[in-house]
Amino acid sequence: MSETPSENGPVEPARHLLADNGVVPNSALPALVYKQAAPQRSDLDDWFRTTFAENRWVGARDEMLSDTDHYHSTAFAVFGVVSGSGEVALGGSGGVEIALNARDVVVLPAGVSCRRVSGDLRVISAFFEEPHPDTLTVEPVEHDAAAERINNVSPPDVDPIYGDNGPLDRIYG
Repeated sequence: MSETPSENGPVEPARHLLADNGVVPNSALPALVYKQAAPQRSDLDDWFRTTFAENRWVGARDEMLSDTDHYHSTAFAVFGVVSGSGEVALGGSGGVEIALNARDVVVLPAGVSCRRVSGDLRVISAFFEEPHPDTLTVEPVEHDAAAERINNVSPPDVDPIYGDNGPLDRIYG
């Protein structure tokens, strides 16, 4: 297992429960934001890739967060901020805006949209046991079919950072 990020145990994530707004399905489960969950190190991108993979979060890719609302209806997503700072909007219209910095981690349940509002956030993203999930933009015509797929996605049973000892299973269990 990769180096543990915190000597004092897992960082308890902030929870953001985002309701279906008629365009973005969102989820009955909260988005999770782990502030400063990763260790401070120069190879943070490699650390995220390795840690996510060890915990069955696959398909890791290096990217800049998009400034277009999008979501995945076939998988839970995670991203770890490698560098930069800025704000992201979760949940589409009526959702929340969250300030992020390097070392922060965000878990998005299937159906929860994400969009970069400001800043230059470089992230490593991955998906729970689904290396090639769909990517949907926020279009009302997609809502009903996407909501049906989202309801068939089982929540992850392994925390992307802390594995079997993390808060995710307790929160989503």
